[in-house]
Amino acid sequence: MTTERGGAGYADQAKIKAFMGAFKAELKEGSRVTIQYDPEKKSTTALVGSSSASVAGVDLMKAVWSIWLGKIEQPKLGDQLIGRLK
Repeated sequence: MTTERGGAGYADQAKIKAFMGAFKAELKEGSRVTIQYDPEKKSTTALVGSSSASVAGVDLMKAVWSIWLGKIEQPKLGDQLIGRLK
């Protein structure tokens, strides 16, 4: 998982593998993917069809969010949103 914020990217291969476990089937047009963060449990969950994977840790959530928030015209917005979850 490469992110803008991590330089070389997010490197916890065990968490990446666990998270990607939700992506078992090929994604086809019309497939639904839901990624959500539970601040109480501090875990990120991916729901892909009938498959799901939950991974603990704010670090993974930040890496996943940086995929979308890393290259925006307001680069501090991502940090501000994430900072509210601490």
